[in-house]
Amino acid sequence: MYRRPKETRHVTLFPKRVIHIPSIRTQVAHKDNLHQYSSDRRWPNPDDGNDVVKPAALPSTENRISSHQNQISPPWDSQTSEPKDRDDVLEEERNALELADAALGQPQRVGRVPFYTGHDLGPTSALNICVPDKSLSRHLLIPPGTSTILSDEDREYLQKKGVYKIPENEVCNSLLRAYFTHVHPIIPVIEPDVILNHHTAGRLREFNLLLLWCIFFVGANFISPEIYELEGYGSRKEMKAAMYSRAICLYNNGGERDQIVLLQASLLMGFWHSEVDEHTQPWYWIGVAVSLCQMLGLHRDPDSSKYNSSITDRQRRLWRRLWWTCFSRDRWLSLTLGRPLRIDLKDCDMPMPTPDDLLSDIQGIPQYSSASYLPSNLARLSTYWITYIELSRLLGTVLIMNYQTQRPTPMLQQGLDLNSQENWNYRMSLRADAAASRTNVIIESIVQDGLLDFAGPMTPPLLVPAMQMHLLRCKAAGSLPKRLQLNKLYTCLMVLSELQKTYTVASIYRGVFARAIHQIFPEFATSTILARSLGDFTSSTGTADLSTEAVPMPAEAELDTEAADDLINMLFNDEASIFNFLDMNQVTENFSYYGSA
Repeated sequence: MYRRPKETRHVTLFPKRVIHIPSIRTQVAHKDNLHQYSSDRRWPNPDDGNDVVKPAALPSTENRISSHQNQISPPWDSQTSEPKDRDDVLEEERNALELADAALGQPQRVGRVPFYTGHDLGPTSALNICVPDKSLSRHLLIPPGTSTILSDEDREYLQKKGVYKIPENEVCNSLLRAYFTHVHPIIPVIEPDVILNHHTAGRLREFNLLLLWCIFFVGANFISPEIYELEGYGSRKEMKAAMYSRAICLYNNGGERDQIVLLQASLLMGFWHSEVDEHTQPWYWIGVAVSLCQMLGLHRDPDSSKYNSSITDRQRRLWRRLWWTCFSRDRWLSLTLGRPLRIDLKDCDMPMPTPDDLLSDIQGIPQYSSASYLPSNLARLSTYWITYIELSRLLGTVLIMNYQTQRPTPMLQQGLDLNSQENWNYRMSLRADAAASRTNVIIESIVQDGLLDFAGPMTPPLLVPAMQMHLLRCKAAGSLPKRLQLNKLYTCLMVLSELQKTYTVASIYRGVFARAIHQIFPEFATSTILARSLGDFTSSTGTADLSTEAVPMPAEAELDTEAADDLINMLFNDEASIFNFLDMNQVTENFSYYGSA
């Protein structure tokens, strides 16, 4: 097989086997056939007492629009233009007038759809001339567009794809409980009170179906075998694939026009990972989510110039959660994949979230429902989420400092003498090695307590830095130190062998590290390394016996040789990727003092 030179960072992946999930129609339904499914969940009713903009005592909408039209010369030739074209132009002008009225604080209808006008060069910047202090808000709520109805043909197509077939009530209970216990505390993008009130009232089918299938497919990572077998699936992966196919089918063909709903769905679908050559991977979905956030203006403080009374506190809390969730995913995916950051905090001033942002949505949930579906320690978990966001900011600073093409000047003192450099390298190597060993202690505790089934989608990538340190130490002098570090590395590979039953990415990491070990220990075949790392978690040591004979590698652990080779070459040759093992020689030189200690 042809291989590109090592210095290149671009490779062509060979096609992999076809994944057997229901096919998804790729074309989007025609605009005239779209229907906006009512989520019945988002904006407070204007009559419920919440702080929502209400029409002022001004002329009616029809009269006001008519008066505007009398002042505007028709931009068409009445002799040559079609009536439909004239109607389209009038509708576009009406929309612009409503946007201008909302920007001036004079809305004629209650606004519910978020709209961001942009900075001083945005579409409503001309209105700043009319306001002495130029204090117009950039965040508006405008009236929703006209709803259209899905055609019978498209509805029949969605029916055949199974999007209207909700699982049995017992399965729904388990999926919702799994989602709010294991996903919501770290990805708080859904409003719990809305969906749980729908569910307890027996109206789950009236909840937004796109969001419902997204919740189900992410929650499927944490259900017991009895639940997915009850629905006729053979594994969590199979159940996830089926539910993801319904979610993306609705995303592409369901006519959803609420950009907040599309943003929530994109963040959840960012946890889908299947074949390496699919374009709808986590990187794709987080890119969509970042774009939607910036279109909606969630990166900016809606109260930056003055308090925006048109936006409720509930909306503020949700927007903060959505933005900072998107931000954290951007940072961690950049670390994992070695790709550039999409979000520059210099363009953002959205305030940091608070624990109350997560807890405010559960106050209206009945006690019996809260006890059944929400974790009892959610208040403590909300503080952990804030810490996670703060760590994500620090991670972004590290990535910018070390991996951007044009890097900022380091703040640490430069030009240390040779002795000081050696001392610094030694201390840093000890700290890095201690952190890697601590990761093994944590993961072994999780295994011994029987909690590995509840590990989230981010667990496999978080093992990689520790595994890199173990791999680096495998190059140390002496047989015993090498074997000790290799045992630690095998422990992580054993954990990944369990996680690959749920997460495809765990299989990829196992293959990558098996090939990396083979580079350091040529006497070990890749298949032997993978086979030896398939351990029994009931062992008291939790590590693989290096003296055992190689056993045949099971079929589920095999990787397509050509595709795996190309993937590994791509990851190794990307200097910003956490899989860049080819720089181990340089790292070893920097930590040479440690090896001689």
